Amino acid sequence: MNMSALVALAPRLERELLGSLQMLWLTVLIIVLCALVSSLLLLVWMYTVSSASWFFHCSVGFSGVLFAYTTIHCGLCADPIPLLRVTSVPPRIYPWVMLLVLQVIMPQVSFVGHLSGLIVGYLYMFGWLNNVMLGPSILNGIESSNVMGHVMNVSGYIANPNLGLPTHAAPLAATCSFANIAQFFRSHLSTDDPHAPASSSSSSSSSSSSSSSSAPSSDAELRAYLQDAEHLIADLCLLVAGDQAEWLDTSVTLSPAFGLDLIESMLRNSPQLFHDVPSLTGVLKDKICPLMIKSFKMGTTFPPIIRTLRTMTQIVLEFSDNLVAECEVFLSRLIRLLRVENPLWIHTAVVEVFSQLFKRPALIGRIYDTYDRDRHGDPSGQIFSSIVQTEALYIQKVFDQQTIETSVVNNGRILDMTHITSPPSLPVGYLVDVCMSSLSTLVASFSTLATSDNPRNRNAGAAMIASVWPSLLGALSCFLGNTVDATLMKSVLDSFAKLIEVCCVLSLDTPRDAFLTLISNTTLPAWHTIDQNAKDGGGKSSGTQAQSQQQKPLTEKNVLAVQSLLHIGRTMGDVLQGGWVLVLECCEKLDYLMRVKEHLSGGGSASSASNASGGSSGMKTSQSKGGLSTMGVSRITTEQAALLYSGLDAIFVSSDELSESGFFYLCSGLIRLSDAFISSPSALTHSGTEYWFALERLVQVVSLKVERLNVVWDALLEHLRAIGNHSVSTIRNLGVDAQAELITKAFAYHSEQTAVDTEAAAAEREQEEEAVAGSPLRISEPPLFHMQTRLLEALEDLSHSNFNDTRSKTLECMLNILQSSGQAFSKGWALVLSILMTVAVNNDAPHISLAFKSIHLICLDFLDNLPLDCLALFITTIGCYGMQSSDLNISLTATGLLQRVADFLIKDGEHIECSNTTLNGPAVVHHAMAGAGGGDAKTLHASAVPSKVGKADSLWLAIFREFEQLCADHRYEARNCAVRTMFKTLQVHKSQLKPGVWGELWDVILFPVLERVRTSAAAAANEEMDVELGKQGGRSVKLLVHHSRNNAQKQWNDTCTLALSGVVRLMISAYGAIFRALPSLDLVWKKLWKCAGTFAVSSSDEVSSRAIKLMEELFRATCREDTPEAAAEARAERGESEGSGESGASE
Repeated sequence: MNMSALVALAPRLERELLGSLQMLWLTVLIIVLCALVSSLLLLVWMYTVSSASWFFHCSVGFSGVLFAYTTIHCGLCADPIPLLRVTSVPPRIYPWVMLLVLQVIMPQVSFVGHLSGLIVGYLYMFGWLNNVMLGPSILNGIESSNVMGHVMNVSGYIANPNLGLPTHAAPLAATCSFANIAQFFRSHLSTDDPHAPASSSSSSSSSSSSSSSSAPSSDAELRAYLQDAEHLIADLCLLVAGDQAEWLDTSVTLSPAFGLDLIESMLRNSPQLFHDVPSLTGVLKDKICPLMIKSFKMGTTFPPIIRTLRTMTQIVLEFSDNLVAECEVFLSRLIRLLRVENPLWIHTAVVEVFSQLFKRPALIGRIYDTYDRDRHGDPSGQIFSSIVQTEALYIQKVFDQQTIETSVVNNGRILDMTHITSPPSLPVGYLVDVCMSSLSTLVASFSTLATSDNPRNRNAGAAMIASVWPSLLGALSCFLGNTVDATLMKSVLDSFAKLIEVCCVLSLDTPRDAFLTLISNTTLPAWHTIDQNAKDGGGKSSGTQAQSQQQKPLTEKNVLAVQSLLHIGRTMGDVLQGGWVLVLECCEKLDYLMRVKEHLSGGGSASSASNASGGSSGMKTSQSKGGLSTMGVSRITTEQAALLYSGLDAIFVSSDELSESGFFYLCSGLIRLSDAFISSPSALTHSGTEYWFALERLVQVVSLKVERLNVVWDALLEHLRAIGNHSVSTIRNLGVDAQAELITKAFAYHSEQTAVDTEAAAAEREQEEEAVAGSPLRISEPPLFHMQTRLLEALEDLSHSNFNDTRSKTLECMLNILQSSGQAFSKGWALVLSILMTVAVNNDAPHISLAFKSIHLICLDFLDNLPLDCLALFITTIGCYGMQSSDLNISLTATGLLQRVADFLIKDGEHIECSNTTLNGPAVVHHAMAGAGGGDAKTLHASAVPSKVGKADSLWLAIFREFEQLCADHRYEARNCAVRTMFKTLQVHKSQLKPGVWGELWDVILFPVLERVRTSAAAAANEEMDVELGKQGGRSVKLLVHHSRNNAQKQWNDTCTLALSGVVRLMISAYGAIFRALPSLDLVWKKLWKCAGTFAVSSSDEVSSRAIKLMEELFRATCREDTPEAAAEARAERGESEGSGESGASE
């Protein structure tokens, strides 16, 4: 271990600082001093702790000398030094860190011996050993002797470099200042040098152990120091170039490597001086920069080339804004070095230089603004683009020449290997790591620019990416396609992810899609096709076995690429925008791959994954194993399936955390993917498709954040409409199910939020001390309050579909919404009733029963929720269901519902009259009938509402208008039920109806009913009914009907007697209490007797005899009521009513 350290440390000290003879003398001196210092330390320790045990211990070895070498070596370094290939530490603390680390790793080594060597090294660095060192004259005398002549001819002997001895503050250290460097060299100038400044004489007479000069105390002294610095730098450049010094002693020589180290150290540690002092700026431009250009012509010797690159890098890093032309020349030379054939270490060093430049976002932005932005017509002059393009082409060239099986861990940079004199042997994998590190650094700088608060930086980043993204894509694609090492692969994918994020932030759609496409193509090697032959079930076992043999397993690269793409979707969803489509395509492939695994294994983890996917929404999905083709599909293991599915599902589960923009683009991507599916030939030909990834996930995403439904509703509705009209029934049903589920969940959410807001408002009102009793609750509108109409309009569109299954699912959805969220309806009742009315008006027999369930539910539970307009529409809708001819039982039940509505009007009549809503029933009914395709008869009938009656009275008339229509139904049972129910309703609620309503009822409802049934009875056929129920044994089986009702005329006659009986009994029961006070009693009386007389002369004995008997009953009853006292009272009431009516009219 000591020998390894000696080989690493001694050569540089011997070649660049001491020479062989001085190195030998220093080594002997360190050995002696280490023993003395060690003894001194132990002696102090003995008297301090009063223990002599350590003083009698001895230590042997060369490690003390090595620690002294290490201390001196650190004084020559400026960059951090690698420590145990794990980290790097600054050179000023490196010896102390190494002292502690070695003591921890190897506790048995001599701590005091190591510390002694470290102390001796500092004694040398600070010049305190100069009196015991061999001076220049002594060294030159010894080496010039005849004895040493033979020794100096030995290969490897290093002559005295004539650098002199160190002074205080370590002037040879890379951290020294200009004043220390000048002091060091001026102390060795000849006094008779004609070029020496006046201040040099005093320096030469000073002791070699004196301290460095203090800060200048006057302007003259400052100018003298600046002149010394200028002359010193100029002579350094001459010495590095191999010329003779002009200001220094002509006997001074300097190796080019050490001279370049000094120049680079000055530029690194004091760049501000070269910026602030014009004379030094001139020296940098006129002396150092030409030297750098000239140094490129020194061949390919390792030490000068490495130091030239280091110095050039420092100039570009610190002075690119001042030295525009010079930096352009430097960068062009670097580009040329990488383009032409050179040793591998030169290419590696150039890439490291580029990496150093890429670490500074501001620098690369300045390079682009200076050399690229205005040179679009001259590609050769675009420095930044050329750098990236050249590096990308070089990477492609490296991968074209050979396959990189493994990469080498980068333990250090070539640019930091200044302690060796010959180039190291580098494997190609080392270069690959360096190139990847350079690209990663560039991508990180792009990310810094993109996320900057300065718009100028963001614009510069966008412009740079737009100019170099093809080169980056080519370089990264080489890594992606040829790398098999997992660590390097992760680095490549991380760079892709950062580039995609930057492109998303800067709205660079084309490069974003290009990078995403490249990753997507790396994820899964094959896509699926639908096996049409497999879905029939024939040969399933043998076919599956043959297909599984052609499968290829997923590689680690595929898995890492899929994970990276899933991570992009999960973490960049808010900025991914149109890139969502490419991410979702990969998700669809992965999902299909898992279902193939289930198909082959018959269950397992893929099955659970699929269930988890489908369990997030209410859509009914079934994976048909016969419809999955495994031909050419890669095989996925159980471990891979579990790993990848967690990432796949996380994208959609966490979608509720996306911003509105991210949510919109995610849903838009799923819609686009779904559109592509329904347009594909497989969707058109494969009617057995029962699983739909895009639609399934679309429902899941929207359901997780249903309050954002309005963000994507327009695009979503257009897509679902297209699915709802698809020719394939399975696809159509899935689309309708999805739309119905989303609408149902939206209403359920609205209902929950309404309940929560109501409770919160009630609690807030209870807490208000100054609340006014009876004041209304302040309830905020839920997020989807304004979406009700749009959601129901979508259902209305579905209800007009030409497909029975679509209409059936629409009505099921409507029923579910009413059952779960009907109490939260506010704006959509008119649309609901329009949808339900459509079924009845069109006499849609397959769906009458389903639609009527919603009507029945509304009548039982939601009459209180119906607005006044919609209540009138609901009455008309019930009448439509009573008139439909598909289901007699529904007609009978609808007739009963009209009576229930009448009961509701009695209970809430006062509330209806006090409502601020204007009753516009006819307009609502007209709109609903137009949407339902109804006729004009109902519309005109509904529009004949008296303008002078109240709101509740108008609803009463609307109810009995529907009764009037039902009383003339062609079905015997339906019309008789309507007649009985109508007169029963009148009998029950007769006292609640106002005189004005009774007048309208007699004129518009009751007398027209009598006339219509009489006319229909006269026109009815007199033929015996022959209703065939079926056949049995080849003979017809007919319905047996009683002879009194075996033809239509007899049935209509029965309706006539029923209607006339109802009218007469109503007059008898209400004559004294109600009708006698009617202003129009005389006219009503005349019409009634006229109708009764008409019935009495009917051709039917049943009708005529019943009419005569009813006339007799009416006459007897009214005569009892018409006593003189009762008549006078009635006349008085009629007169009072007429008087009040006239006064009201006059008013």
